[in-house]
Amino acid sequence: MFPGTYTLVIVAKDDSKQQIVGVGSRTLQVVDSDVHVTVPIGKPGEVRGRATVQAPGGASLSDLQLVLRSLEGSAARSSIDASGNFDFSIVPGHQVFELLGPSKKVYVKQARCSGQNYTTEPLTIQAGQVVNSCDVTLATDTGVVNGSVSKSGKPAAGMVAVLVPQRLGLRGIGRYTLTAMTDADGHFQLEGVIPGDYFLFAVPLDINAHYFAHDFADRNQSDAQSISVKANEIRVVSLTPTTQQ
Repeated sequence: MFPGTYTLVIVAKDDSKQQIVGVGSRTLQVVDSDVHVTVPIGKPGEVRGRATVQAPGGASLSDLQLVLRSLEGSAARSSIDASGNFDFSIVPGHQVFELLGPSKKVYVKQARCSGQNYTTEPLTIQAGQVVNSCDVTLATDTGVVNGSVSKSGKPAAGMVAVLVPQRLGLRGIGRYTLTAMTDADGHFQLEGVIPGDYFLFAVPLDINAHYFAHDFADRNQSDAQSISVKANEIRVVSLTPTTQQ
């Protein structure tokens, strides 16, 4: 294990029903020796509600899964039944709603629980807490950004196009920051872009993905291209490589 900060998550299940009956987590720091920790186990939190699709004529909920991703490092999935109902058993913590499915067009447009808006703010769940009234609205009005990257007048292959929301509070939510590699002709395509205002960069491939850092866009804003993407819009852009700072 490499040195760094980790979150250890323990999930206890009922063998007969495969239901979560206990959870616990502990943040630990690994430096240069073994680490011994005690993780208290408590009751899982529960989050229940209904999802609807905001689209002309609706859209199928089949093959979609809601995800509650904890800022502490864990994640839980729930299938969505034909009526849109979902049910989570989760590790206590600060949870953000996300979506898994075969289409990049569908995304979480709004999430409200007990009348409060948790679309871009985390839902805090305590051990044993039950939240029964969550309404999640899904939408399919995402846009597409097509573009090309060139350097000294020649196509720049193997670059990474990075789309970062201008609003700082959205940068910790995975569905808002998108990346795509350029092909041999320097072309790229970013699909599933949620309508809004973004900074667009072209950077070399980075194994550490430093472009996901919260302050990357601010440090490199002078090299950014500012774009606004409207619902169902296809944008075409041209970029030159960013000099990273």
